[in-house]
Amino acid sequence: TKLTLGETQPLTAMVGSTMGHVLIASLLGSLLTTGVKAQSLRNGVAPGESRSLYSIQPIESVTCHLSAMDVQLEDGGDERVYACTINDNENPLGGLMYSIDLSEDFITSNRDCIMNGDCYVDVQGAMTNESGAIPTIDIPEGAAMSVVDKSQVYSDRRELAVTGSRAVLVVRVKGKDKSCTPSSSELAGSIFGSGNDSLVNNMNAQYIRCSQEQLSFEPVTGNKVKRGILDVSIGNNISGTNIFSLTNAMFKAADKIVSSSLNKTPQHIMYVVPYGTDFRGSQGWVAFAQVSGFNSWYNDSWGNRLSAQVHEIGHNLGMQHSNDYGRAYGDQSCMMGFSYRETNGPLMCFNAFKQHEFGWYSSQEEYVNGSNVWTGELIAFVDATKDRSKPVIINVGQTHMQLNSKKSFNSGTKENGDSVVLVEGTQADKESDKVGALTNPGDKVTFNYGDMVAELCSINLGGDIDTARLSIYLSNQSSGCNVPSPSTPAPTTAPRSGGISIDHLKFVNTETNEEVSSDCSECLGDTANLGVVAEYSGDVQSVRFILIGESSRTHTENSLPYSLFGDSGWNRINPGNLPSGSYTLACTGYSQKNLRGEASDTKTVNFVIA
Repeated sequence: TKLTLGETQPLTAMVGSTMGHVLIASLLGSLLTTGVKAQSLRNGVAPGESRSLYSIQPIESVTCHLSAMDVQLEDGGDERVYACTINDNENPLGGLMYSIDLSEDFITSNRDCIMNGDCYVDVQGAMTNESGAIPTIDIPEGAAMSVVDKSQVYSDRRELAVTGSRAVLVVRVKGKDKSCTPSSSELAGSIFGSGNDSLVNNMNAQYIRCSQEQLSFEPVTGNKVKRGILDVSIGNNISGTNIFSLTNAMFKAADKIVSSSLNKTPQHIMYVVPYGTDFRGSQGWVAFAQVSGFNSWYNDSWGNRLSAQVHEIGHNLGMQHSNDYGRAYGDQSCMMGFSYRETNGPLMCFNAFKQHEFGWYSSQEEYVNGSNVWTGELIAFVDATKDRSKPVIINVGQTHMQLNSKKSFNSGTKENGDSVVLVEGTQADKESDKVGALTNPGDKVTFNYGDMVAELCSINLGGDIDTARLSIYLSNQSSGCNVPSPSTPAPTTAPRSGGISIDHLKFVNTETNEEVSSDCSECLGDTANLGVVAEYSGDVQSVRFILIGESSRTHTENSLPYSLFGDSGWNRINPGNLPSGSYTLACTGYSQKNLRGEASDTKTVNFVIA
C-alpha cells in the first residue's frame, strides 16, 4: 500500500486515505446456504451440488473478522477498503472474498477494533451475489449487524507475533493472457534469500536485521510448493479485469493444489499477480495488505521489491503508514512510508514509533515525563548491540525519537540520514507522523503542541558507534546542553564486560558426533545426520541461531549444548534434514537467559549442501 517511486525520488504527494463504503469479505467457515452449512463447501460448491461461478445464494448469517486495506496507486492516489474473514479452523489458505456495503457510521464507530484486528461482526439475512463484475454480499434493508466477542467465534492459528519465525506461502498467479514478470526463483531469492537467484538484501534478512534477530520468515512446504513459492493458473484474463474479481479464482486455484499438504499453516500469504489488472480505472496499483491480517497482494514486479514486501508484511503485523508533516506515506526514513522500484534495496528499517510498537528495542528505551529537563546520550539503533547501556529510543508521551544513522542495514534510508528523527504516533491505529529532525548541534524541534523542545547538543558519527547527545525540556525552561555530561572513566577491559563470544560453529555428524566440513558436498552423504553446535568463550547463557536458505529457521537455546536443532540430552545432538542448496547461518551469544544481557558479536558462516 505504497506510492510508486523512482529509483531515488518519490512521486509527488497524495492525500490521506478515502473512507469508502466498500467492504471486502473473505467468507470461510460457518456460512449457511439453503439448508447446507458452508463448512461442507469445497471451493464454493457443496458435495453433490453443481452451480456456476455467477449465482446468487442466500445466507442465514455470517460472522466475520474485519480488517483494513489501503490500495495504493502509482499515480499517487490511494483508497481504503476493508477485509472480513470468517472463522475457519480447517483451511490454511483462508477463503472467498466478497464486497459488502457498510455505513460510514459503522466504520467510524468501530475503527479502533478494525485497525487492531479485534473486530468481529455478525450479519443476519445476507445474499452472496457473483453475477456482477465483483462478487458481493447483499444485505437486505434492516438486516441486523452486531459486533461480537472474538472468543465466541474465532480460533485463529495466525495470531499476531513480532518475534520468532513466521511461515510464509507465496502464490505466483498466471492468467489466460498474462504471466508474472518475476520468476518463481526470483521471488524465492528476494523474499527468503534462497535458490540460484538469492539476494543478500532479501525480505527475511532485512526483518532479521531490523528486529535485532528477533523476527524471521520461513517458507512453507507442500505439494508443488518450491522454496515457499506456489505457481497457480486461473482461467481468467488478467488485462483490464478488476483485481478484486480475481481473488476468488486465485484462492480456489491455490487451495486445489495444496489442499491439506502444507507442513504448517501460513501466517502470511503473498499473492503476486501479473501486470494489467484494474482497480477503479487504473492498472497501476502497487500493492495492498490486511492490517493485522495475513493476506497481501502485489502488482507483478512490486512483489519482487524489498520495500514493497517489508511494507505490506508490516501491515500484516499491525502497522499503518508513516507520514511526514501530514503528507501520507511521506516519512522516507521508514519502510511504512513510500516504496521504491529497487529490487535489492533500499536498506532501511522503521521509525522510532514503529520500532517502539514492535518492541524489539524495549530494553533500550528511555521514557521522559517532560516535567524536568532531561539530557542524555542516544545510540543509533544500528549499533544497539554494541552498547546495551545506552537508549536507542526516547519516548515523551506520543513523541518518539531515534538516531537514524545512514550505515549498515540502514544505509539506504532515503531521508534524514545521520539525524535524530522525531515522530508522533498512537497505539490505537499504529499510524505515525514525522514532526522534525535534528541534524546539526543546536538544531531544535518544538513538539507536543509547542510545549516541549528537543535540542541536539552534539553528534558523533563515523566511528564504531554513532551517538547523539540530546536535551529535552519544556518551552519555558532552559536547555541542558550547556550542562557538562558526567565523565566516564576509560574502560580497562574489553567493551563487552562479560567477555563472551561465539568462537566456532561446529558441523557434526550426529551419528558419530564427529566434526565435518561446512561444505557438505565434500563430507556428508546423508544430510539427515547434520547437526550444528556453537562453541563459545565466556559465560554464555543463551544463544540465538538464524538459518537462511532453502530451509530457514530461527532458534533460541538456553542450555548446553547450544545446537541449531536442539538436543535429546548431553552429547545427543539433534539432526536437521536440510534440503540441497546454499545457506547462511548466524549465531549470537548472550550473557543471560532468553537472549538478555550482553550480546556477543554475531558469528556468521556460509555453507553448501549438495
